[in-house]
Amino acid sequence: MEQVFYSSEGWESWGLEFKPVIPEGMVLVFDDDLRFEDEHGLRTSAIVNRWACELPTSGCPAANSWTSYVGAVRQWSEFGEEHGSASSTAESGSRRC
Repeated sequence: MEQVFYSSEGWESWGLEFKPVIPEGMVLVFDDDLRFEDEHGLRTSAIVNRWACELPTSGCPAANSWTSYVGAVRQWSEFGEEHGSASSTAESGSRRC
């Protein structure tokens, strides 16, 4: 999984009617093939991103905390995938800063 920081710069050229509501600087993760779902349904990256975007309204307004939390969940997810776990760890993290 790759970890990136969101920027809405240039959103007008993305073919969207409205500017995305993702907070600037939000940490997001992507699989190498850039897919968020496959034949098994949503991938862990999609679930982690959904959870990450909820952090600012779930008691974690500090952007530095987003980076730490998403990084930790990403590392656990990669560990699980390497060791045969197909379950997502996105819902097990604390939501307090």
